[in-house]
Amino acid sequence: QLCGTTIKTKEMELTKIIVQNIELDEKLKNALKLDMALFKSVSGFVKQINESIEKYFLAKSKV
Repeated sequence: QLCGTTIKTKEMELTKIIVQNIELDEKLKNALKLDMALFKSVSGFVKQINESIEKYFLAKSKV
């Protein structure tokens, strides 16, 4: 959960930078958007791992 929360926080920080600094250089904006895409991807991956671990332990506790 901590990793997912940290990634989501960074994603929101990047969004804030992009929104507040409308006059940013296009290359910087594109780099920030790529970083955001990476954070979203990693966040989704971490969420899937957490869900898999939870299912595994729930299944183990029923045995």
